[in-house]
Amino acid sequence: MYHCTDFFGQQLLLQKRREIETSEGSSEFRKRSISTRRKIFWEVATAPSYPLKEADFTEDRKELSLISPHFKYLSRHKIISYEAKKADQPYSLYRLSPEHSESPPPSYRGNPSQTQSIYQLLVSNPTTWWTRKMITENFMEQDTGKKRSRESLAVQVSNTLSCLQRHGYAERQKFSRYTQSDITLTGQQRIVLVELLSLLDSFQN
Repeated sequence: MYHCTDFFGQQLLLQKRREIETSEGSSEFRKRSISTRRKIFWEVATAPSYPLKEADFTEDRKELSLISPHFKYLSRHKIISYEAKKADQPYSLYRLSPEHSESPPPSYRGNPSQTQSIYQLLVSNPTTWWTRKMITENFMEQDTGKKRSRESLAVQVSNTLSCLQRHGYAERQKFSRYTQSDITLTGQQRIVLVELLSLLDSFQN
């Protein structure tokens, strides 16, 4: 059961308005204004497919920083499902795929030893998210007698991880340089938002 504060918050109407510069000139924007929330509800409930990302709601970087708290608040109150990349989180994180085949993975460019070593590292730590740098450092510590440069090894590790991902042995986190947030709705959440929008429309009419 939802309460009206789950959708709008108790302090919604007390928020001060502020002027921001957008691509279309000066615009009045209130961090948690009812109109902004309503726009979010409409865009999310009527989206043809999911997931959405924050950038789908505005291309203005200043405005984007202001609407992010809306998604966080709505997610905390189970109105939407929302995840975002943390500021210090790397873009490329890999771990063992829960649906990986039991057969050995194909080797990347005829290097079965390195492919198998990286795969076994993922298998030994199935819930750990690894960066390419972490795996590279792990190999550098083990390969003390080899004269491989850190740069060339990092490239090989990156390519091998991509190969394992393509064949279903590894999975990569959902965020990238171009997708840094993930907004979805369950079927029930969508029904609730559609009903809320209909109710708001009836008050206006």
